[in-house]
Amino acid sequence: MLSDKLLCAKIMVVEDNPICLSMIGEVVKLQGYQSVELFSNPVKALDYFTNNDVDLVILDINMPQMNGIEWMQSVLTLQRDFFPPIVVLTAESEDEFAEAALELGAKDFVNKPFKSAILAGRIKTHLSTHLKMKEAIVRTKDLEQEVVLNTEQLEKVRTEVLERLGKASSFREQQTSNYLLRMGNTCALIAKQMGFDDNFVDMILASSPMHDIGKIGIPDSILKKPGALTDQEWAVMKTHVHIGAELLGDDDTGLMKMAREIALYHHERWDGSGYLNLREDVIPMSARIAAVADVYCALIAKRAHRQAWSTEMAYEYIVDQADTLFDPEVVEAFQDGYEDILELQLFYADEIRTS
Repeated sequence: MLSDKLLCAKIMVVEDNPICLSMIGEVVKLQGYQSVELFSNPVKALDYFTNNDVDLVILDINMPQMNGIEWMQSVLTLQRDFFPPIVVLTAESEDEFAEAALELGAKDFVNKPFKSAILAGRIKTHLSTHLKMKEAIVRTKDLEQEVVLNTEQLEKVRTEVLERLGKASSFREQQTSNYLLRMGNTCALIAKQMGFDDNFVDMILASSPMHDIGKIGIPDSILKKPGALTDQEWAVMKTHVHIGAELLGDDDTGLMKMAREIALYHHERWDGSGYLNLREDVIPMSARIAAVADVYCALIAKRAHRQAWSTEMAYEYIVDQADTLFDPEVVEAFQDGYEDILELQLFYADEIRTS
């Protein structure tokens, strides 16, 4: 049964085919949603979106006047603090358009002809995530306003919000809180070894556990899939870095700025082979440090699809990938401080293999 918040969510459907539009509207209304707007004209739909607070958009790709890609490009020019999830409708022959839509920020895609149960499930998943994010952001802003005159208290609130959101992402991915402690503290140890001041070390300790917060917005069917992902599923998975950056907002204070940098860029690689193809010094230092810590901590943790690596194997992998995947300066600091890093892993261990 849907909660009252879900039932009151504002949904809009943009589809030029009247039969398909009617079918989608029927699916949505049968689930009990009370606020559903149907548009066969994408221009009118854009005008409605511009002037109203919408919680989810179901968008067709192939439309006259303005196709789905053009519609999304227009939406991105709007001044919004937080955009609702967009679920794209595509035919099998329109895969390339689906991928383009995902790159523009679409959260998911549904192939035509669609199954009512699948569409209903996707709507519920993305609405639930969006409303939780929306509530968290509103609450964060309220808290910031309450303590705006007290910098120390404000930083404490930001840190607590980051910790809670980090735990939310770990629960979603079925990780333990110890994983976040290992990852955050490993970042701090590397930063300290590199000679960064206490402020930088404290900030990366607090912000780095937020690296995968964007996975809150990835469907379970992809996030928890035991086998290999398809190209389209992988395209959806990679959007978690954008979701994370969007969720963390544009607060320009040091802590939140670093958290956003790490969320967006922790999958960048020294040789430019990462998600966004940034390379070398263009990648923020915080993200370069987080990349090493995240990969090391992930390798020595047991996952549903593989056994944990030994600490020795994971160490050798990090060292071998210096100057290819990882900043060699960060890897050198990792090596120099490895005795403390290993002690940390064992202290916060779940099932860490040492050999």
